[in-house]
Amino acid sequence: MAFGTSDPTITSVNGHDIAGTTTNRPVNMRVGETYFNTTTGRMEVANGTKMQNITDVPDATTGNGVSSGSVGAAGAPGTGTTAGGNGGSLVDVAGAGGSKATTGAAAGGVGGTASQTGGAGGNTASSGTDAGGAGGNSALAGGAGGNATAGTGNGGAGGNVVLTPGAGGTSAGGTAGAIGTISFAGPVSTPITAAQTLANAGTVVLPTTGRAKLLTNAGAITGVIMPVGRTDGDEVILVNTAANSITMAAAGTSRVADGVSCVIPALGRMSFIWSATQTLWYH
Repeated sequence: MAFGTSDPTITSVNGHDIAGTTTNRPVNMRVGETYFNTTTGRMEVANGTKMQNITDVPDATTGNGVSSGSVGAAGAPGTGTTAGGNGGSLVDVAGAGGSKATTGAAAGGVGGTASQTGGAGGNTASSGTDAGGAGGNSALAGGAGGNATAGTGNGGAGGNVVLTPGAGGTSAGGTAGAIGTISFAGPVSTPITAAQTLANAGTVVLPTTGRAKLLTNAGAITGVIMPVGRTDGDEVILVNTAANSITMAAAGTSRVADGVSCVIPALGRMSFIWSATQTLWYH
């Protein structure tokens, strides 16, 4: 029988359908029983409480690698006054360092590093102008919140993406293991747009890409105002590209903790961090 041709005599195993849509998933399946989900195009296996996707395996009959990934499930659409469902969260957690319970100077294990790396581009030995393959992208995406298609219900919140480094192992006699790291290898793009021209009592516009904001002015200016921070811990670097100083307004107006004592010198820079509790910027 040719590959891809269904055999109508084989429709079930242990009384359960072996394939079908998400809606028609069998119930009361035993742990380890499998089901091909024609809605998602993925093989699933019963884990005792639910059906779990099986990671795609390479297919040696094709030149391309089989795509594989983790995607938070989308929330269910809302109806009437019922809000849409929340998107599923994604969590990558590095392994904890091993504990060291006995006495002595040996340290606990170092927490594992959390990282995600796109596939390396393929090399080329061509004597012509053919380039090597581009490296694969790496991405984490939370599930989209469900839409509220009728009534006054809210759309569902998008799923979160959380990266948590592994905890270092404890030690009864030595040094505890260091917490694992989350790092970005290589250049990180933080575009800086054109400088904003400020005047006396002007308000800084927070950057929408990266953390750095270029500022310029026609002369030494005062009474400058910072807007409310976007999130607690919001961090912004103001870069004064002009040959004139920039002085903030009083704290109650500028939202900068030290008010008029905050002066960004000519051709200088200053970092600010937002405290939602204090409703002030600190530098």
